[in-house]
Amino acid sequence: GASDDSSGHGAASGSLWSRTRTVFARHPVLSALFAETIVHQVVTAMLSISFHNTLSANVADDGARAAAVGHFYCVVNVSASVLQFLVLPHVLTPSSFPTLMLSMPALVCAASAWAASQPGLASAMTCFGIMKVMEYALMSAAQDLLYMPLDTDARYLGKEVIGFFGHRLGKSGASLALAVLGTVAPAAFSPAALSRLAALVVVAWAASMVRLTNEARAGLKAPAPAPLAAPAQ
Repeated sequence: GASDDSSGHGAASGSLWSRTRTVFARHPVLSALFAETIVHQVVTAMLSISFHNTLSANVADDGARAAAVGHFYCVVNVSASVLQFLVLPHVLTPSSFPTLMLSMPALVCAASAWAASQPGLASAMTCFGIMKVMEYALMSAAQDLLYMPLDTDARYLGKEVIGFFGHRLGKSGASLALAVLGTVAPAAFSPAALSRLAALVVVAWAASMVRLTNEARAGLKAPAPAPLAAPAQ
């Protein structure tokens, strides 16, 4: 009865964990994407806080701040839509994929360097805006190309693990780190300090993206391996 159900659930969980480890070992691009996803979430959190803190420091009126945020996301969404529906269908191919992927951290790194050297609302808004446009338009489309050469097990388990654990681990880790930082060093949340800290985190994200691009380039050239055998019943 209950003991049989419990043992069956444990066996299924063990089998799923074992298959996930095997899939990630067979496809290094999944490990690279998992790492990039975590750092990506940290970067997004840092740039978001930098933008909102800088906005609060420069715009005192609540109504004006709300209007500025609304205009910001309007521009971001329109820009992402134009890029996703009018530009990427003509330029995103397996051969152009590595260049486009590396353009994301290159653009954000350049904007972060500007924000770190000249902290202000314009630089913080530009940096966060570029990140969100690239995230909305390019990253979602690029991930489809990443999964395309993989077998069914890799596509299914990879998407589930990275989508669930990678995103949540990155967001939770960023929230915890920022909470500790705010307690230990409150001065780090000044607009200038946040801009410089965000620039350092963006460099780490760029490194993870370089690794992901290298693994993806190799994966796009290699033939897809045979799927894993189903576990014995």
